[in-house]
Amino acid sequence: MTPEEAAIARSRGYALVARAVAAPPDEDVWEALRSIDGLDDLPAFDADEVAADHFSAFGTHAPPFAGLYLDDPPLLGGPADAWRARRLPGTLDSPPEHFGSAAYALAMLAMSAPDAGSSLAGRHQRWVGMVAADLLAWAPPFLLAAERGPVRWAAAVVGLGVELAASEGVELQLELVPRVDPFADPSAGLRTIAEWATTPSQAGWLFGAGEARQVARAVGLPETAGNRVDACEALLRAAVDHGLLDAVVDEVQRRHDEADARYAAWGAFGVPVAAWRDRLAEGRAGWGQLRRRVGA
Repeated sequence: MTPEEAAIARSRGYALVARAVAAPPDEDVWEALRSIDGLDDLPAFDADEVAADHFSAFGTHAPPFAGLYLDDPPLLGGPADAWRARRLPGTLDSPPEHFGSAAYALAMLAMSAPDAGSSLAGRHQRWVGMVAADLLAWAPPFLLAAERGPVRWAAAVVGLGVELAASEGVELQLELVPRVDPFADPSAGLRTIAEWATTPSQAGWLFGAGEARQVARAVGLPETAGNRVDACEALLRAAVDHGLLDAVVDEVQRRHDEADARYAAWGAFGVPVAAWRDRLAEGRAGWGQLRRRVGA
């Protein structure tokens, strides 16, 4: 494959990711998704089903916004730009907040690469590195949330985007927001603990409402409702009331271990996971503290 052909292939890959994450795939995009590993058996295109799956994946289980994963408190469209300016030196003044927008920017950059000997080659590569580093900074919890969601093709699309960005060879020493200890205050209640547990930049992953319902189902508790904080708080209260806190903590920590294994696997392929693994370990330990506090 010539450099030009490789650039076209990368651009098309990024463009497919951008299109599938940004909006429900149309029939042409749906057919293109079959080229992704593991998606050759997609069912026939159904616009309503695809739109419902897209909302479930990116509107509920894995919202594709950097602020949700990097900010504290987590916000869709939050002030993650300021976070990046402080913790990703040299990044763009206004980096893409949306995963699809970042993938689209990388698609355009792949198609506009100057010749290797051009005076613009170094600048172009820096721009690619900046966008890729910014996307990879929050890729681990986002990809994990997509994989744990119910839509297989959405997880594969996010995985392709992360794989392409990681292949850019970016070296990123990621620093997350300062750690908050919800147990430092002896009077902190379950609401405060639920807020901490559902903040990805603190817990190391996105413990959303769907995750809380899965945990409840696994231990035999009624499924919770509401947003991620409400659902987590309801899970904790129900666990205490029914004497099942140990079972809930065990199940959540088991899921932490599974998440850490996924992070470790992605790290082997160049995804920057060290900071997220550290925060995930702290989150796992925090659930153990919860067990001891309530048990005391």
